[in-house]
Amino acid sequence: KDTATPSPDKAEGRRTAEGWFRAAECGEAAHKGRAGEGFAAVQTGTSSNTAGDSGTSPHPPQSPLVRGEANPHAERIATAARRLNELRENWLNPPAWVDWVITPAEEAAGFPKRPVAFPGFEAELKKRTLTNLYNQRPAWLDNAHKELDKAVATAYGWSDYAPDMPDDEILTRLLKLNRERRDV
Repeated sequence: KDTATPSPDKAEGRRTAEGWFRAAECGEAAHKGRAGEGFAAVQTGTSSNTAGDSGTSPHPPQSPLVRGEANPHAERIATAARRLNELRENWLNPPAWVDWVITPAEEAAGFPKRPVAFPGFEAELKKRTLTNLYNQRPAWLDNAHKELDKAVATAYGWSDYAPDMPDDEILTRLLKLNRERRDV
């Protein structure tokens, strides 16, 4: 099974813990930007790297992507990532505003169901984009990101991590770990 890209388990419609772990890494980087927006964006290797290393950050030592097995850290990351995704999806496609539909041709091709606005909600639904959500940055979204950041930091063994930890400190730690692993 390819674990580099998370994909839902078609039989159950759910991602594995490892898929959520990877989704957390990718989603955080894509939606948070490079600086000042939290730990997960920096730890995924999306930040500028001027030190001449590979440009990617290492996975946490306890990562299932390193060891090939599940562990409590990965489960915590997966839980936080799943919660973040659920919150965002509910904001993007409020259940009272949309119906999830799929045509037989879409289903045969393996496409997922897609949201279609109920009459009267089309204009409002078009305004529900990730960009607009992150520009608004409601408290529930910020808190969900902090939980995910904390879970990732815990996987690295950083008991002193705090949401206000400077990006430079995070990058310094990741660079050190990357160099240690390179030199093994």
